[in-house]
Amino acid sequence: MSGEIIQMSPSMNLIFEPMDLEAASPATVSRCGMIYLEPVMLGWRPLFRSWLNKRPVGFNDQYKRLLSDMFERFIDPCISLLRKRLSELSPTSDTNLVVSLMNIFECMTDEFDNAEILANISMGDTITWIESSFFFALAWSVCATGTAPVREKLDVLVQELMAGPMSDEMATLIGAQVSVEFSLTTIVSTYTLITSYFSIMQYFFTYCICYWFMEVV
Repeated sequence: MSGEIIQMSPSMNLIFEPMDLEAASPATVSRCGMIYLEPVMLGWRPLFRSWLNKRPVGFNDQYKRLLSDMFERFIDPCISLLRKRLSELSPTSDTNLVVSLMNIFECMTDEFDNAEILANISMGDTITWIESSFFFALAWSVCATGTAPVREKLDVLVQELMAGPMSDEMATLIGAQVSVEFSLTTIVSTYTLITSYFSIMQYFFTYCICYWFMEVV
């Protein structure tokens, strides 16, 4: 610091945002202003955007847009239905459910770090891999905390969102309508065979995940 005095008008303020307080003295810490945001105010989107920016190099912009569209399409309706009309076996927060989804998805797609594996997979198969991993993670996070009747209703909602816009009955139930601006790949036609919550997990694990794995091996 030069020690120069900066003249400021009465209406001006300076705010310094340090990265951390490792080298700060107790006197400095006592003068710090702490900003606390309730999780409800923050929402899940800032956490998702931060997480999405940290995806491996193999996760290109097209795949990021696809994943972002899927989060926007499915997360809010599922959470709204869970909070407004249903109950949980153990209380959770919205952000906790979404973070759990992201963690599971990350485990299912950690091979995106391997350029050799991605080089042997077509774009269509890669998109199927992303979509199936997302639905598997969705089933084991946002859709997994309720009782059996709760999961059945969530399964109906997910099926409707996969096939297109929600029905008027479901839109009234959650209090919102979701616009569908993109279509999924071949998962949709095969997914129509699914009739229960258990089958959604069994299907995406045995069919979609194992499909791309056998292709790579």
